[in-house]
Amino acid sequence: MANNISPYDHIWYANRAIQRLEKALKFTKTVFRAYDSEPRKQGQTIDIRKPGGFTAAAMPITTAADIDPSTVSVTLDQWYGVAFKIGDKEEAYTGERIVTESIDPAMQALAQKIEDDMLSMYKSVPWYFTGANPAVLNDLIQLRKTLNDNNVPQEGRVLQMTSEREADLLAITNFLNANEGSNPATQREGSLGRKFGFDLFDNQSMPTHTAGTLAGTAGILTNGISAVHATTINVDDATALSGTIKAGDILEIAGVAQKYACTADTTAAANAAAIPVHPQVQVAIPDGAAVTVVTNSKSQSLAYHPEAFALAMAPLSMRGNGKGAQIATVRDPRTNLALRTTMWYEPKDAESWVRFDALWGKVVLDPNRAVRWFGV
Repeated sequence: MANNISPYDHIWYANRAIQRLEKALKFTKTVFRAYDSEPRKQGQTIDIRKPGGFTAAAMPITTAADIDPSTVSVTLDQWYGVAFKIGDKEEAYTGERIVTESIDPAMQALAQKIEDDMLSMYKSVPWYFTGANPAVLNDLIQLRKTLNDNNVPQEGRVLQMTSEREADLLAITNFLNANEGSNPATQREGSLGRKFGFDLFDNQSMPTHTAGTLAGTAGILTNGISAVHATTINVDDATALSGTIKAGDILEIAGVAQKYACTADTTAAANAAAIPVHPQVQVAIPDGAAVTVVTNSKSQSLAYHPEAFALAMAPLSMRGNGKGAQIATVRDPRTNLALRTTMWYEPKDAESWVRFDALWGKVVLDPNRAVRWFGV
């Protein structure tokens, strides 16, 4: 029988941990979150309910749309955990000390893994803006314009930025003065609040992109027609095409409004390259159209609507509960975060083990509801 850490047990640990996990997340808690109630294993695929929408029609209306949102498949491919040991000394700690010295750092580590995985979805966003150095107010205006041009809903928009970008904005006097009357926390705490239609946050986990080297001597062109719903765009060059295109590099095609993001590293061969892209081809792309590859090895801030990205979590099995271990799974119905806690006693070392683990997957719901803000 597993050893209880008096006066606390595995359920106490689980509930405290999921509270601290939410607190440690930044990007992840601003996106759409879904939950599957059935216990799952790593690698399984689930369907989550994607936020739906309606289209206005001329009256009188003779048909009604289905109120149920559509579904999207998500692979639960990420399974990570954190464990620590508690000896006789630690068993005498107060609950608050256990939280601050053990649970908090454990959840920070797990949250960092979730954040890094979720932020990697920037590579599927084809829209971008290269800002000034240092950043100026016009940068935010241009980010807003891109989202407006793409008909992105204005309510709930978020801008998560690197510390460099945040520092630039904090140094703009007019930016601060616009908020002094209603929220002095801008200067007191460095909180930027909401401006230009964005909830503004700094995030130290924002990634830096590593661009490819794809280049053509005469000019890169589309090679053949890319049909609607195609997930690959073929390119070549009249003289020589060489180098690589990295996941996250962006394709701009002459005469085509939609931009496309490369989704997997690709190397040119035999003067050609087949580039996997996201989103799927929206309108048929003609043969011989000029292609510009945006290769920008810089930090990536993100302006987005929460429904651009999704996190999906599912509970892990409680098999083994009461058979040498105490296991609890918890889910926060407000955030749809889920966590499993396992506790057991190791007699050899006279220590109790506490392990937290989580299973999740991610999906880009709509890459056109986000725009990347290239750093310096």
